[in-house]
Amino acid sequence: MHNISALQIVFLAALFLLLILFSILGYRAMRPEGRQSDIYAFWISIMLFLASLAVYLAVYASPLLGIAPLIPLFIFAKIFIATQKNKKK
Repeated sequence: MHNISALQIVFLAALFLLLILFSILGYRAMRPEGRQSDIYAFWISIMLFLASLAVYLAVYASPLLGIAPLIPLFIFAKIFIATQKNKKK
């Protein structure tokens, strides 16, 4: 059996809360009456979740496994930046 430290439990709880947060924000952003600030908050929360997941996996599992969440993180960041450039035009 593995020993789980208190810090690891706190990290897992924070990841779980971020998962719930970006799910709620995604629902609010996709509603017809959703505001632009809801959409920004959704994108930022999902990118924060992926970055936190990458750190967690790199520290507590394997550094190589920690790279996996970075791929969708960079894709989502590029999509977010591209959509912001199109709105300014």
